[in-house]
Amino acid sequence: DGNLLDPAQGAYNYAAAGANRFKIALGLSTKVYTATDAVEASADENFYQLLKLSSGVKLEETNYPIYSDLEKTLAKRTYDSSGDFTLTPFNLELATHQGITGTTANSGSSATSTLTGTGSSFDTELEAGDVVFLSGNTAQTATIASVTNSTVATLSGTPGTLVTATSGQVIKFESKFSAGLDPGKAYVKGYEYESISTKYVTVDKGRDTLTVNSYSLNTSFGNKLNIKIANGYFDIARHQVMSLYIGNVATQNVSGDGTSDSLYGTTFST
Repeated sequence: DGNLLDPAQGAYNYAAAGANRFKIALGLSTKVYTATDAVEASADENFYQLLKLSSGVKLEETNYPIYSDLEKTLAKRTYDSSGDFTLTPFNLELATHQGITGTTANSGSSATSTLTGTGSSFDTELEAGDVVFLSGNTAQTATIASVTNSTVATLSGTPGTLVTATSGQVIKFESKFSAGLDPGKAYVKGYEYESISTKYVTVDKGRDTLTVNSYSLNTSFGNKLNIKIANGYFDIARHQVMSLYIGNVATQNVSGDGTSDSLYGTTFST
């Protein structure tokens, strides 16, 4: 191929047979991530992600190239000199459960006991006994009776509590809430980390209860007491050692004769 002849004009090997040349032509394209598996949804040997959008909101963006060994050297120096530090704080946000993977599909009737999903992972995220609601009607809940596969689950109770005939709804847990970290920027082990969208994790609500009768509570006294009202003064020279414990009166003998050494509340009286 004449195009592969050495182009070094003026050199002794000009127009000689050159080395094979490998060319990569890049073009902008889009990819829809609808696969159940998160890795499978994004992975493609011929696809390099530059930007990720969800409903018009920018979730991820690649701003800088990856420099491999050079980046490792710079990260080590940054960490050795400054350690881990935050430039923009990641503020905590507590919100209603943001939903599981995927959305609902149209189950065909609003009075059905079947819940179907699109791009969902019911078999890993749902289990029998979970109480869920849909983003289209947050007031109505239903209990998961069983999970058939990644896109089909059965509801228990009276059908129609969830409007399953509407597609595109987010499935949320009634017994959980989401804790999110707002966008921020930090350096961890010398490497830059920046988020441009809120990252949520699911947290269980406190629903467990325990009833106990005749339960003892210990009151810990420190090395000092704050007294609101003191009627008289302690005779330090001849006062006996005083043991503090709960009594049935709000009085304390300060004369030191040992007739009373009970304490209840914050008021001492002679």
